[in-house]
Amino acid sequence: MILLTNEDIEVVGDAGDGEKSLEAVQRLRPDVVVMDGRMPRMDGVEATRQILRKFPETRVVALSIGDDIELIGRMERAGARHTVLKGAGPEELSRAIRTAVN
Repeated sequence: MILLTNEDIEVVGDAGDGEKSLEAVQRLRPDVVVMDGRMPRMDGVEATRQILRKFPETRVVALSIGDDIELIGRMERAGARHTVLKGAGPEELSRAIRTAVN
């Protein structure tokens, strides 16, 4: 919902777990994926790895709970370009997506 107020960002899909994220990227081919680090069935770290292996042109922006430094590091090592802490303002998420594209 936060992203729907940005005229220059088009939301093309969403997914509730890592496996569905991978399927959605394969079907929709987005420029940027906003990936939660903690998800059921396949966590965001593994989903990020697989997405970037299959679709290296895709950019991943990771969402993480602020005090989970280990998860942030794992997401970055998997290939996430930027990390936005959950609870950050909509401007920060929008800025991370724009930066990932550029």
